[in-house]
Amino acid sequence: YTHSISGVPVTFTGQGSIAAGPSCGSVNLGVTLNLRDLERKLTGIVQRAVPAVSQECGERRAIHRVHLGRSGTALRIKADGMVGTQHCVRTKVPEFRGLKVTMKTRTVASKTIDSNASVAATFQPVVVREGKAIDLRLVAGPEVQVSNDLVRGLATALGFKGRIEHEMREAIQAMLRAERAMFRLPDPLAKLPFRLTDARIVDSEGLGVQISARATLPPAQAQTMLALLGLPTGNCP
Repeated sequence: YTHSISGVPVTFTGQGSIAAGPSCGSVNLGVTLNLRDLERKLTGIVQRAVPAVSQECGERRAIHRVHLGRSGTALRIKADGMVGTQHCVRTKVPEFRGLKVTMKTRTVASKTIDSNASVAATFQPVVVREGKAIDLRLVAGPEVQVSNDLVRGLATALGFKGRIEHEMREAIQAMLRAERAMFRLPDPLAKLPFRLTDARIVDSEGLGVQISARATLPPAQAQTMLALLGLPTGNCP
């Protein structure tokens, strides 16, 4: 299954199972998709969504690497990078043009202070579109952590810690709004009365998303459709 995230094709592979339920026509579906390709490509996706900033005499920030992890049944995304500031000393100096002298503001000294930093956000997979798709919902963060005490104080005092968190939140929400669902039922199954019932992040050969679905087939067609799916029909009259 391939899904485009900010124009980058991300492939989700995995395995599934389908089993007959306790009554005639009831079918349970389970799918576990691994997130290896998403993890490989996520750094570039996030870097495009939140580009680096290097202002003269101002704020500096960049994202170097993005990691995926599990927090209970939710997905935790942590971006490692740097934040900092360039402090400048400016003064007016004379500028001569022939006999004309004007005073111009010039930077006469500067000092750059950078620090390792990280920003983390947590997403919960949720069932949407009347049980036909899975989306990710932002449930915590993004929160910036700065390792250097001086830079952390400056980031808070100058307001760019809050600005980074706000811009990250806006970028994430815009990306989620722009994208279609993270997972949709394949067309053959989507035409059947399947409804997704649950989605959670699990450890499965790395990180994965476990999806459950259930269907109740029309009684008149149940035996035939179960047979086509290779499922036992013993519960049907």
